Amino acid sequence: MFPLIVSTGAGSRVTDRRSVAVCKFLGEISYPLYVTHYPLIYIQMRWAAEHPEATTGQQVMEASGIFILSIAVAYAALRIYDEPVREWLKQRFLLKRG
Repeated sequence: MFPLIVSTGAGSRVTDRRSVAVCKFLGEISYPLYVTHYPLIYIQMRWAAEHPEATTGQQVMEASGIFILSIAVAYAALRIYDEPVREWLKQRFLLKRG
């Protein structure tokens, strides 16, 4: 399914301001989210294993909380670590060559 999803959106143009902002945010946060979400998934898995009696509503709330926490941690990693390090690397290695 993934190649089909990618091919559907490939080459499409995003023109309105809100869509551009959403796409830019999702693009910026994708790598920090990829890097930081895995420990949070283990937290959710452990909680589910320790609470087998939890209702579906409780499990949905737990999953929703982990989802929101994942986005928040990824955004913090982007702003606190990723962007400053990329800027430092750019200043150090790319701009001094010219």
